[in-house]
Amino acid sequence: MDKILEAMKALEGASLLLVDSQKNTAAARSREVEALNRVNEAQKCVDRLIAEMKASAPHQSDWASAPAEKL
Repeated sequence: MDKILEAMKALEGASLLLVDSQKNTAAARSREVEALNRVNEAQKCVDRLIAEMKASAPHQSDWASAPAEKL
């Protein structure tokens, strides 16, 4: 009987640890998505600024005529 109680306590402890770990994983995923969204927004800003600089480049310059992916 002692072995069963001991095993049940171990199972309970392991189950609580699992639930806690799952919550931590979910929170980490949420933070990762938030960080990725911030990176994407910053990249869009950089892309817009580069497009504006290209648009204002002298007409016959290499930069004004180069596709954005080559910069």
